[in-house]
Amino acid sequence: MWVNVMRYDIFQHNIRALLHQRNILFPICLLLGLSQFVSIIFLFNKKERIVIVPASVDKTFYVESNVVSPTYLEQMGLFFSQLILSKSTESAAKQREVVLRHTLPRFHGSIKEQLIEEEKHLNKEGGSYHFYPVSTEIITGKNIVIITGERISLIGERIVAKEREKYTISFVCQNGRLYISGFSGEKI
Repeated sequence: MWVNVMRYDIFQHNIRALLHQRNILFPICLLLGLSQFVSIIFLFNKKERIVIVPASVDKTFYVESNVVSPTYLEQMGLFFSQLILSKSTESAAKQREVVLRHTLPRFHGSIKEQLIEEEKHLNKEGGSYHFYPVSTEIITGKNIVIITGERISLIGERIVAKEREKYTISFVCQNGRLYISGFSGEKI
């Protein structure tokens, strides 16, 4: 009988220890399960950001589905300004192709018309243009880059015009890709 009472006491002690462990571990397990559930929700609702560090560009930048960093706007604005504003009779057609590949379809016609008109003028004169950017201004919320610089017009080796000009390039970001939506310039 004494052995049965002792076994019963040990059994009761073990039951109390197990209940104590259960009472401690249950909230911990519940908390871990809840944190997994929250992690899954955040996983499916996250926005992907790609960080790009190209060899030919000086600064790092990021591109999200419909948002780009100011440095990306600046770099692309400078890139397209060189394609649009620095050209010769030999390079104009190829540069136009590259620019039009990166133009929003609804603005394709007007920008193409603008570039072809400039090409005709270049071919007629047999000249070339060179644009040297001096400053850039970024309007991030509207995806606009304003580039101020000096544009030099040449006929052969002779400089015919040297003017300070300001150009505005508007962009639209769709699915992580930047498209030109407008281009305008003015003399300063």
